[in-house]
Amino acid sequence: MAGDRRPVSLLSISTRGRSSLMTERRPLTEDELFVLRLVQEAHGFHNTEADVFFTDAAEAVITARGPEGDLRVFVSLTNLADWYRSGQISMEDMRAWISPPNAA
Repeated sequence: MAGDRRPVSLLSISTRGRSSLMTERRPLTEDELFVLRLVQEAHGFHNTEADVFFTDAAEAVITARGPEGDLRVFVSLTNLADWYRSGQISMEDMRAWISPPNAA
């Protein structure tokens, strides 16, 4: 990608109201699991399916954390999976959005 066009967050949410964003859990789709595996490669395998929460719109989101527990990035597994499958973003774009902020 030319320049750093990566959004600060892939989901417009307020962390203050996080508990109100959670809905009932559902199984992740294969595409969402694929994105989760990319998150694990970029941030560590301690970021697991158990760390995923769901918005009121049933979107799967993870707060990726580094090895020391530092907050790295919010990742909407649902949005990235949909955008990648539809061809709106490339694998390179997806990896750039998932990568740690200082890796760009």
